[in-house]
Amino acid sequence: RVHCSICEAADQAIRNAKSEGKWNNEPLLSAAPHTSLISEFITPAEVITTVSNKGDLVYCVRAGAINDVELMSKVSVDQMTEFFLYAKHVNAQVANMRSLEQ
Repeated sequence: RVHCSICEAADQAIRNAKSEGKWNNEPLLSAAPHTSLISEFITPAEVITTVSNKGDLVYCVRAGAINDVELMSKVSVDQMTEFFLYAKHVNAQVANMRSLEQ
């Protein structure tokens, strides 16, 4: 059931991110599970989502730029997993939307 609520939160955050007619990442980040703990360590400088020359989403994690020892001293493996499940669901949904638009 936890995974279902993560996907529901992500879907609502995507709607909020598009609500003003242009894309806004803030609703996505603020709705992510455990973001108050994780966003101290994982910021847009460490995780980059960009577009390839073919229009595909490319998700890059700069692991070397993350203080993983300190991060994992503040969050559990389950919390980290929920955060990344949310992020991957958002990416999958956005990729699907982009595919339909092309």
